[in-house]
Amino acid sequence: MTNGELEVLMRTRVMEAQPPISGGVYFKDMRPRQNDNDAFLEDCEVMVLTGSGNEHVTGTCVVNIYVPDTLTASGLYLRNKRRTDELEAWLKDLPQYLRDGYVYFQREGLPVTIREESTHEHFVSLKMKFKVIENNY
Repeated sequence: MTNGELEVLMRTRVMEAQPPISGGVYFKDMRPRQNDNDAFLEDCEVMVLTGSGNEHVTGTCVVNIYVPDTLTASGLYLRNKRRTDELEAWLKDLPQYLRDGYVYFQREGLPVTIREESTHEHFVSLKMKFKVIENNY
């Protein structure tokens, strides 16, 4: 499998897990923007960082879910902590939703929330190892 094929597989599997978000599920760098400064939807981005092998493909992937910050009356953008905590909990269990008889996923640590200052949002990120047992995709 090529990295492109792996990205399609990962995106499809994440979409099947039905992430509880207001936006869509996208490949790396394909997420649409309302404008350059602000994000309005919760979007999910799927990236395959590494992949190797022919029959038993292994690699690392990352799932990021972007959450718009809350604008306060004083004009400050603050993390929507309630929402990022909910998504951290959902991502923590994501590998079990993605597993089937052909692909195995394992978390590399716990989900973390990271500030994305330029777009007034935070993203919750989970890094996973994967192994494609049978190349039936």
